[in-house]
Amino acid sequence: MRPIELLSGKVLGMAAVGLTQLVAWVAMAAFLLGAGSSFASSADLGFASFARPGVAVSFLVFYLLGYLIYVCVYAIGGAIVNSEKEAQNFVGPIMMVLMIPWILVMPVILDPDSRMSVVLSLVPVFTPVTMFIRVLVSQPPAWQVALSVALCVATIYAMFWATAKVFRVGILSYGKRPTIPELWRWMKEA
Repeated sequence: MRPIELLSGKVLGMAAVGLTQLVAWVAMAAFLLGAGSSFASSADLGFASFARPGVAVSFLVFYLLGYLIYVCVYAIGGAIVNSEKEAQNFVGPIMMVLMIPWILVMPVILDPDSRMSVVLSLVPVFTPVTMFIRVLVSQPPAWQVALSVALCVATIYAMFWATAKVFRVGILSYGKRPTIPELWRWMKEA
């Protein structure tokens, strides 16, 4: 079995588990809202603004894109470390970068068409969060949504390739943590 096939199977299997869990939550919420219809009809919960048909599709698309991007980052981390402490040291700075869209969520919500919001929604590691927020609170141009999805797909393809290369060598190596030049060599050799 090639490393990309092994990695893809693991990633897609875990994505299916996450989606199954999400479907269960949505089904339970729908059941509870149906059971409490008298409460829901008397209270204005503000769900109508988010109940556009494209929102559910956007959520599914950006959930999958985000999952596939972030899992590659964590798979590389898991392949090159030998202990939990090393993993925390490796993933800590990466987590800080991945938190940027969450830190900037209020400015994006308040002005979803600002330059910052548009740029963040076109940077592939920030796209799943930022573009979904923009879709939720406004109607971004279709070309921006399509471009963000295309950039994410290209990033996922490149990251899967790189992750499989590192995964192939790194999962079998044990000892000291590799340096950036060693990681680059692993990608070229594998």
